[in-house]
Amino acid sequence: IATKDEWVFIKIQKGMPGLKQAAILAYQHLKNSLEPYGYTPIEGTVGLWKHDKRPTKFCLCVDDFGVKYWSKPDANHLCNAIAANFRYTVDKEGTNYCGLTLSWNYPMGYVDVSMPKYVHKALHKLNHHQTIHPQYSPHKHSPITYGKKGEQQMAENTTYEELPKDKIRHI
Repeated sequence: IATKDEWVFIKIQKGMPGLKQAAILAYQHLKNSLEPYGYTPIEGTVGLWKHDKRPTKFCLCVDDFGVKYWSKPDANHLCNAIAANFRYTVDKEGTNYCGLTLSWNYPMGYVDVSMPKYVHKALHKLNHHQTIHPQYSPHKHSPITYGKKGEQQMAENTTYEELPKDKIRHI
């Protein structure tokens, strides 16, 4: 809408990359979309949400949801709430979250987290080329010499009281 005094008003219906208010607008849209279904952010946390009656909790990071649900109907309820306003995909194995690859080992009670090919992609992005011959040490090694030249070394069993007073330096 353009006004007579040369102001233009717009209504944002989708995200606008580069707009500094985009994150808060997307958050408010998600909050308003999920609230009718009973999902609200947990006070005092960033990105952690819960349902008011169901035991479902999820962590939201940009556009990735990490969901902990207790039953299939709980998972379907959240999916239906999201589907009412958004397109989405589901990774039922939970193998990918925020660019991390997760390998779950439920019997042993742990998860391996990795980023396959991360170093290779970073080197390619930085235009790094591997050399033909490895260069382990670019400079000649200089051995470390402790103490000053000409100083007498103390015997191992010498005590502080036995030292000559002119040889004691306070730091």
